[in-house]
Amino acid sequence: MVGHKASSHSSASPSPPSVLPLRLPCLRSARLSSRTNFVAEFNYVLGRSLAIETGSTILNGGATFTENGSSFNVHNELEVEGKTGAETAAILEGWVGETKEGLAANWVVDSVTCA
Repeated sequence: MVGHKASSHSSASPSPPSVLPLRLPCLRSARLSSRTNFVAEFNYVLGRSLAIETGSTILNGGATFTENGSSFNVHNELEVEGKTGAETAAILEGWVGETKEGLAANWVVDSVTCA
């Protein structure tokens, strides 16, 4: 499971970024070890994947997570330059069923909820 708070803003507007709570309940992988740095792993997976899809600068507030066997509930705060919260949510919600490349493993996104 991944609980994720994505904050996104548009560079065309001087207003502060909108905060978009996001949950990706479950990232899962089989290739993990006790030495895996999960904070770095999830920051990489989420930030890199979003940057590739948007072609924009990503501001990554840092991941926190809880583990449930081989799945993880990850929370993060992201901002995508030039994207609104709704646009960012649509991108992230489109990840369901996709595999995202990580440093230690590849991760399957089981579900996403944005609020």
